Amino acid sequence: MRNLAEKLHYTGEKSPVECMPHNSAPHAVALGDAQTILDSITDAFFTLNRNWEFAYVNRRTEQVLGHAASDLIGRSIWEVFPGTVGSEFERVCRATASTRTAASFHAYYPDHDRWYDVNVYPAEGGLSIYFRDITERMKEEALRQALSNLSDLLRNLTTPEDIAMSAAEALGRALGASRVGYATIDANAETLHVVREWHAAGIAPQAEQLSLHDVGLHIDDLKQGKPIVAEGDAASAGTATASVSVPVLERGRLGDCSAPGKTPDRPGR
Repeated sequence: MRNLAEKLHYTGEKSPVECMPHNSAPHAVALGDAQTILDSITDAFFTLNRNWEFAYVNRRTEQVLGHAASDLIGRSIWEVFPGTVGSEFERVCRATASTRTAASFHAYYPDHDRWYDVNVYPAEGGLSIYFRDITERMKEEALRQALSNLSDLLRNLTTPEDIAMSAAEALGRALGASRVGYATIDANAETLHVVREWHAAGIAPQAEQLSLHDVGLHIDDLKQGKPIVAEGDAASAGTATASVSVPVLERGRLGDCSAPGKTPDRPGR
């Protein structure tokens, strides 16, 4: 298995993903002596044999999936990555294996908290699969869509609370935030009183009253009216990995604050 890459050659008669092995090892699938190229491309690439076992894995696949090729070769993909069972990935791969028709798709894989763009091709003895991490692109697209929908969402709202909360929730959802809250501020006591909150499934509600210091904020910073970004220990006293607080000024005076954030329980998507 470990010497599989040394035993492959490209037939030159079929598509670049359809190649044949010199040996007839039970895990082998069509590849070729394009291995040097496959190991240098930026896309992750691997092949599966008819038993759904890894037959070849390029270096980029090792980096993206966090597994050495020696840990994957000869093992079933459904065993190594059980989160793919029942997913769009499994459906497309089985359809391609059955129809021998190439397919492309993109899907979210919860176990990695990533979006992948995947191309699946029929090959001699199994499948050849190219994929790349498109998580950042999907986040940007979701944010652009949220911003484009924002004017329609806010058109009929009149109160600062409704406007701030609705805008924060729309952007928070698009960014994969764990929670979004709207709070009034007591500048003298330096506390936040949570008026409204949205939180993702599985995330506990925030306390109704919080100290500014406990959520990584300082009253003087808020009075400047600028968004405040906090990460690590500065974000909600360790209960969030990051947060953004947006002060709301009324006639130049600090009145309220809206804040989307994400917790370790739910990384941003």
